[in-house]
Amino acid sequence: MLSAVYAPATVFLIDTPLFVLCCVPFLHRRKIPPRVMALRIVLVALASAGIIFAAMLVYPQGAGVTVNVARLLTYIPMLLVFRASFEVGLAKLVYVCLLEQGSATMLNLVGFHITTDFLRLPGMAQGLWQAGITLVCIAAVFPLLWRLFKTVVRGALDALNGRQTAVLCISPALFVLLGNLYGLLAKPMGLSPVYSVVFGLLIIITGLAANLVAVKTTADAAAHARLAAELAASRQQLELEARRYAEIAQSMEAARAARHDARHHLAVITGFVERQDAKGLAEYLESWRAALPEEDAGPPL
Repeated sequence: MLSAVYAPATVFLIDTPLFVLCCVPFLHRRKIPPRVMALRIVLVALASAGIIFAAMLVYPQGAGVTVNVARLLTYIPMLLVFRASFEVGLAKLVYVCLLEQGSATMLNLVGFHITTDFLRLPGMAQGLWQAGITLVCIAAVFPLLWRLFKTVVRGALDALNGRQTAVLCISPALFVLLGNLYGLLAKPMGLSPVYSVVFGLLIIITGLAANLVAVKTTADAAAHARLAAELAASRQQLELEARRYAEIAQSMEAARAARHDARHHLAVITGFVERQDAKGLAEYLESWRAALPEEDAGPPL
C-alpha cells in the first residue's frame, strides 16, 4: 500500500517541474495567463499520479512497468494542453518534450545507479532515496536547462518552420532511445558504480550538446537562407525601381524637349502674327502638321 502511495507522489514531484520546463521555449507565445498554465500542468500530473496509484493497487507486481507506461502516456494529454495553451506547431512541442524526456530519463538513471550501487538500501528505503536523489539531480541542473531552453532552444525554434522542426525531432528521439538502452544494458555490462554514474552524466551532457548544436545549426542555416532570399528579393526590387526611374527620367526628358519645341513654335507663330504674314503662318503650320507623326505611329527610331 505504501509503495502505491509514494510511487505516484514521487512521479508527481519529478514530472511537474519537467513539464514546466517544456513550457519555457514557448512562454512568449502563450495564449493564457501563467497561473492557468501552471494549473493545467498540475492537473495533468495529478491525473497521471492517480492512474499510477490505481494501477499499482490492482497490479502491484508490475509497479515498474506501470510507472513507466503511465509517465509516457502522460505526454499525450500534456501535448494537447500545450497545443491549446501556446500559439505553436505540434512538431515544436514534440521536439521540446523529447529533449526534456531524454534529459529526464538520464537523470532518473543517475539517481538509480547512485542509490543501488552506492547506498545499497533494502526495499522501500531504496525507492525513497532514489526519488530524493533524482529530485536533487533535477534541482541541480534545472537552472541550466531553464537557461538553455529559454535562450538557445527558443531562439532556434522561432527561426524554424514546422517541417524543419519535424526533421530535427529525430535527434532528441535518438537521445531518448540511447538513455533507455543505457538503462537496460548498464547492469548486464557489469559497469562499476562510478562508471555507471559517469557514463550517465556523459550521455546527458553529450546528448544535450548534440541536440542544441543541431537545432542551433539548422536554425542558423534557415536564417541565412531567409536572408539570402530577402536579399535577392531586395535586389530585384532595386532593379525594378531603377528601371522605373529610368523610364521616369526618359519621360521627363521627353516632356522637357516638348516644352522647348512648343516655346519655339510659339515664338515663330508670334513673329508671323506681328508681321501680319498670314500666308507664311499658314505655310509654317502646314509644314509643322506634316512633320507630326500619325496617331497610330510608334515612336520615331
